[in-house]
Amino acid sequence: TNQACSDDKKFDFNTPITKDITLYAKWTINTYTLTWAVNGGNDLTGEYTSGSVKFGATITKPANPTRDGYKFTGWHNGTAIVNPATTMPANDLNYTAQWTKVYTVTFYNNGSVYETLTDLESGDAVTFPATDPESCDTENYPHFIGWTIDPINGSTDEEPDLVTSATVSDEDLEYHA
Repeated sequence: TNQACSDDKKFDFNTPITKDITLYAKWTINTYTLTWAVNGGNDLTGEYTSGSVKFGATITKPANPTRDGYKFTGWHNGTAIVNPATTMPANDLNYTAQWTKVYTVTFYNNGSVYETLTDLESGDAVTFPATDPESCDTENYPHFIGWTIDPINGSTDEEPDLVTSATVSDEDLEYHA
């Protein structure tokens, strides 16, 4: 910076010019606004850039927000989900968290949780456990025959309705051995 560019040397353009002079241009960096909206998620944590940000400054994005029952799918800029800028451009930036509803599938064996699948989206195929659970009731159920929607209580002469494949809809699912 040239000494002639200090604020106390600002030229008054109403002053008559009586001799040769040199004028220096003084520039300031523009600032723009950067916002992050969590859209129903928990407050942002950690160090991140927001508020008034100088053009060209490095942007540190926040840690991905969280929201119960949802999976964070990215930052939306009003047009599409994008990777946030890493340096401040010559315009305001507004990012909004985008979410996908997720579901849980729980497999029970004798009333206890045997296996749980989490973060499944509507339309996902359910992957049934690869290993068969052991029965505590070997008198009535000497071996594993499959998974049912309703628990089987006590001995029965009826064959239970077994589920061999399933797709996640818009609710959590439970299956019983």
